[in-house]
Amino acid sequence: MSEFNEADYNIRLYANGVYYDNDCIKDPPLTSTAVWVFLILKNDTFYHVSTKQDVLTDNRLELLGIIDGLEDLLFKGWQHEHIHVHIMEEHLAKTIRLGWLSSWENNGWKTKDGNKIEKIELMMRLQCLMKQFDNLQCTWDPLHDDFAYNKLSFILKRLTNR
Repeated sequence: MSEFNEADYNIRLYANGVYYDNDCIKDPPLTSTAVWVFLILKNDTFYHVSTKQDVLTDNRLELLGIIDGLEDLLFKGWQHEHIHVHIMEEHLAKTIRLGWLSSWENNGWKTKDGNKIEKIELMMRLQCLMKQFDNLQCTWDPLHDDFAYNKLSFILKRLTNR
């Protein structure tokens, strides 16, 4: 595998999700609504979309944001571009980077121990989408990283909630 160089990627995709209730972002109580957002940066231009839904897990929120973002990139015809996907959930980043999706697919969508895959329908959608991109790099950006675009993603989510 070649060395990853951020400068080689002209499109960046960020995705995340939060829970809110009465315009207040918080941990997911049973009565909360969730929103996920994806943010695409291409040539200094931002594109973003957000969607609301009933309570979901953090991992599911980010997964939906990534899937929606990749679908939007396909719709725009950008699947041949160099795309860098920034992921805030470490387990999801490992799932993609370490090739677990391909392994699960080759194993009939079961783990190597024969266990069921959680969120299988979303994992299958993600795998199908990823195969349609020529050059897709995924990295883990921790939630508390000071990276400017992580902060922008949080701001967009707050605006979406109002």
